[in-house]
Amino acid sequence: MKRAIPLLFAIVTGLLALGTVPAAAAEPGASWSQAKYCFNRGDYRCAYDAALMLNLEGRIVPGKGIDTPAGMVFLQMAFTEAAARAKPKDLAEIVQPVIRRFGHEAGRKPFLFGFAVLADADMCKGRGNTSCVEGFQSVYCQVKNELVPASWPTLQGVNPLSDRAKTYVRKVMASAPTCKSE
Repeated sequence: MKRAIPLLFAIVTGLLALGTVPAAAAEPGASWSQAKYCFNRGDYRCAYDAALMLNLEGRIVPGKGIDTPAGMVFLQMAFTEAAARAKPKDLAEIVQPVIRRFGHEAGRKPFLFGFAVLADADMCKGRGNTSCVEGFQSVYCQVKNELVPASWPTLQGVNPLSDRAKTYVRKVMASAPTCKSE
């Protein structure tokens, strides 16, 4: 056991030196520069984890009214890039924190919440679970009119949304149900 700890330490230290351990981004104290760095180098899970931590610390807020603040746009972009690349078994780890975080907020909900609900429904569809799909589509219909409209402005110092992420957005949004209020 004593020999395993130094070996584990050496492995983790080596991975950190190579920049392949993004989990550190999820620790309290995540910074904007860290989140942007992860995003711009294509480590979208690191960027998403850092942005989610910034949100939990109150440094990214949904905003009021119909405008989406830049920080929320960044979280939305990092979420989309990470979700577009996630393996089906890992997608829930990306989607569920957003649903839990923004599902209970009073008033207008960020576009990201509705998008995450539809992404969860799409994941259920991929598994052939129709009751799960119907459940998430029902939630989407309940909140659809409360959602802030989608906004994808260019952010200074941040790469634009990739074609892969744009394709994912189109796919997920195409699965939006026709709600009774329409």
